[in-house]
Amino acid sequence: MGDPLRSNRLLAAAVLAATLAFSTGCAATPPPVSAKVQDAYNQGLKATPTPRSDTNQVTVIGDSYVFGSDIGGYSIHNWTHVSQIALQGDVTTDVTNGGVGGSGYVVRGPKDITFAEVLPRYVGPETDLVVFFGSRNDRAIGKAKIEAAALATYDEVKKLAPHAKILVVGPPWPNADVPVEMFTTRDALKSAASKAGVGWVDPLEDRWFFDQPALIGSDTTHPTDEGHAYIAQLLVPHMRKALGL
Repeated sequence: MGDPLRSNRLLAAAVLAATLAFSTGCAATPPPVSAKVQDAYNQGLKATPTPRSDTNQVTVIGDSYVFGSDIGGYSIHNWTHVSQIALQGDVTTDVTNGGVGGSGYVVRGPKDITFAEVLPRYVGPETDLVVFFGSRNDRAIGKAKIEAAALATYDEVKKLAPHAKILVVGPPWPNADVPVEMFTTRDALKSAASKAGVGWVDPLEDRWFFDQPALIGSDTTHPTDEGHAYIAQLLVPHMRKALGL
């Protein structure tokens, strides 16, 4: 019999590669990432998790970059799904997509709901990690109000899931021409994450999607299927670290 752990890791790598190939229409190389990110991802797949018998429960809260759009990211092509496959090992990991298009920490969007109000649907005592992604939809709101809403949202997680880790991903932008208000939004969330003592990832500082137009669709806003695979590749190492894998 083969090594089931090795098989799971090979499957994770194969599915990610297949997703990238499907979205580009050929068996091309993955979307470009820095050597540091690629190495972290490769090491994550090769790492030996601590043997456990339970399941890691992960919930991702965010906007259309999480939920997906007509441009890309539906079903198996969504980055949360790709991440779930890549995270399998000695411990089964379930990743729940709690994205709502147009929503934010403050902005309610067309579904009339904020990130905090989404939480009770998907987060409970068994949740091990909550990932917040974005939101660019809050960019017209002032820094103080965004920071206060974010802190209240992280406090709500601690009430619903006292042992859960929190990973905050700031809002990305589809190109290098980032509006000033996006940096204001980023700074508010970075400050909130620091005050709450939770994990932080900065897509603007790390230059996600900059100079990579093939990863963004014809609407110049949303990631394609390939763009979703790229997000998974960037975030899996951070998720593995937060879960202690």
